[in-house]
Amino acid sequence: MRSCGTCSLCCKLLGILELEKPQGQWCPHCKPGKERCTIYETRPDTCRTFNCAWLVNESVDDRWYPEKCKMVINMNVDSEIHLLQIYVDPSNRMGWTKEPYYSQIKSLAKNGIDGINGEFYRTEVRLISPKKVYTILPDKDVECPASNGTTEL
Repeated sequence: MRSCGTCSLCCKLLGILELEKPQGQWCPHCKPGKERCTIYETRPDTCRTFNCAWLVNESVDDRWYPEKCKMVINMNVDSEIHLLQIYVDPSNRMGWTKEPYYSQIKSLAKNGIDGINGEFYRTEVRLISPKKVYTILPDKDVECPASNGTTEL
């Protein structure tokens, strides 16, 4: 079983509506590299239920440890759409275009990924980079309008 270890990158990259925390900024309750979440016991449900794909899916290899790759993968089920979202740290905004990540992202767009509880994620791979959102297709990357950089969970 994997654990977050010293990583708290999700506390920076994901927007949290309950805390009015925008995407790409550290949560004011996070102390990276120290005690991490200072409201852990009373954190919002969004935080309580979130687990990055690296943490819960053994098919996501160790190169995707968020603290190392500067990206957080979220397997999001919205109605009937299984959406694979990859949030990119502003400190490494083009890291997703480098290997080994880019070829793996393209493979995910083409082949999908097995999720937890027997779910399969193939419908869309959305890469959320600072100020830009891309839909990753097997044959091209499509830049999409960003919603003011405030994509939340």
